[in-house]
Amino acid sequence: MIKTDSGYEATATWKTSTGLGVVVTAALATEKTIDLDGANYKVSCCEKSIIAKVEGMGTLGYSLEVFKTPITHKKGIVMVGKIGDLGLTAENLAAVKSIIAEIEATPEWAAKIEKEARAAKVETEYRKNEAALRRIMNR
Repeated sequence: MIKTDSGYEATATWKTSTGLGVVVTAALATEKTIDLDGANYKVSCCEKSIIAKVEGMGTLGYSLEVFKTPITHKKGIVMVGKIGDLGLTAENLAAVKSIIAEIEATPEWAAKIEKEARAAKVETEYRKNEAALRRIMNR
């Protein structure tokens, strides 16, 4: 994993069964620039992304999907997941999960998960109190 100006990036590479090079990049953006009618502002964020590119074909997908049951391709290749139109073997899926785990191990991602958990707890408590108030008011 490497640290970039706007976050972190990790890559996995391999060759397809036909010999084409594949590069899958998982990134965590911790800062982005937004355009407000011509005025550019940098804001902090915590956004994870995944991009799969195949040599000669360009970008094939942006999100990881893991199959519930493996699928056998007509060429005999067993696919256990995909990123867009790129099928993944078990070995490729392990490499992709590895780079995603690297991204999720960053302190920024851990802080985001903690913040979301706190917000969910507050939301649950709010809904609980709201339901109690509705019961009282409807008597």
